[in-house]
Amino acid sequence: MDVLSVLLGGIRPPNATSISIIVILNTVAIILSLVVPGPLFKGAPLKNKPAILYKMNGLAVNLLAILLFIVGSNYVLGLYNITIIYDNYGALLTTSFIYAVLLNTFLYLRATFFIPKVCSSFCTYTLD
Repeated sequence: MDVLSVLLGGIRPPNATSISIIVILNTVAIILSLVVPGPLFKGAPLKNKPAILYKMNGLAVNLLAILLFIVGSNYVLGLYNITIIYDNYGALLTTSFIYAVLLNTFLYLRATFFIPKVCSSFCTYTLD
């Protein structure tokens, strides 16, 4: 068995299960990041407005998401088989890659063409 066949053997096209897993995962991550408390920290200073406050709750959100995944599986609630990720691993890799490319393309186009650049003649760029 050569290396290329091993590497390409895990590539599978997206299916309905992998798409629903990615959508549910991102929805749960957004909801948990809004709900789970965490300390607030200031971000980097911006040009035209004060620094934005960020909630530092990423570790708690990830641990809670893993716990919710285990609780929802066939070990506790029986909503799905816990091997769903293993069974759809190749399709999940492909789906998450496509999702990442589409999201980054959308954010780039939004920042480039739809967010106005608020900078008057006093804006200077310096290297510190």
